[in-house]
Amino acid sequence: MNPDRESSDATLLCEGCGYVLEGLDAGGACPECGRPIVESLPGARTGSPFQNDPTWRGFIRQCVMLIREPGRLFARARIGHSADAPLLFRSVAVASIAALAPLCGFALAAAGRSSREHDIIAVLMFLFSLWGVLTVLLLVLTTIERIGITFFANRRGWRVPPPVARTICANAAPGWIAAGVLCGIGVCAVPAMLRVARDVPLPWRTTADAAAASPPLLGFIAGMIVFEMLVYVGVRRCRYANWAARP
Repeated sequence: MNPDRESSDATLLCEGCGYVLEGLDAGGACPECGRPIVESLPGARTGSPFQNDPTWRGFIRQCVMLIREPGRLFARARIGHSADAPLLFRSVAVASIAALAPLCGFALAAAGRSSREHDIIAVLMFLFSLWGVLTVLLLVLTTIERIGITFFANRRGWRVPPPVARTICANAAPGWIAAGVLCGIGVCAVPAMLRVARDVPLPWRTTADAAAASPPLLGFIAGMIVFEMLVYVGVRRCRYANWAARP
């Protein structure tokens, strides 16, 4: 960004390099990087798939585009769109379900063998509570991420105020589904690994048991890295985003 010109949220910046474009012909190019100015106008952000179609179909298209073309998705995302909050909540809810699905199957199978109705109800209530706790945890982690990218972006001289950070994190939130799926796969692997751990010599049994119980956590961490990578792409694509009404 050219330091001799002040900028605010309403200042038109080149979305490629951050050069202040105020007063320049919209049909021209950025003097700094040569990017067409028209590509930096707020209207060039036509919206991400879910922003344009806030249904399950749009959600699936959002996930597919995040896998195939994350950079293009964030370059199109509208800042401060009303669909951002529903996208975030839907993403973390699906991620929580994916993480708990295997555990739900194991618990219901065990409760079903007891043939007592109140056992099944108790298991369902416990799993529902656990789903709520996990969903809230993902929302808290997303909030921490949003605050963090605003802080560090400001230190680097980028323009990532709270509205931009919220859009970035919301559109990257389907990445949490990877954490849920990998955590669920880890849950499925635990019984087999515990059986293997029983054959480990006694002095190493504690370590083996801990290792056997670790796949869900390791899967969650791996999925969290996926979310972090998507946020990083979003920050790079939206660090000079234009969205505020210009005077």
